Amino acid sequence: MTRSVSSPPAAVTSGRRHFNRSAAIAGLVALASLGTGLPAFAQDWQPSRPISVVVPFPPGGTTDVLARTLAERLAPVLGQPVCRTKAADR
Repeated sequence: MTRSVSSPPAAVTSGRRHFNRSAAIAGLVALASLGTGLPAFAQDWQPSRPISVVVPFPPGGTTDVLARTLAERLAPVLGQPVCRTKAADR
């Protein structure tokens, strides 16, 4: 018995066509979504009131010392006063 090999079974070819169609649809959706981005309307980066750094640990600890140092160095860079507050004060 000889079997002639003319074309692959229908399941193989339909799977390949289905993959290409899905890939084409996914590509079109991705391409269409690129042009739909709206511009971002950002707010002014400089705050209008003092910046508050909340420290959730008791005064005198490492975290408190770091927060004080950070507040001292950030104030001149940002041009805004930076306050260190305890979490219990909030």
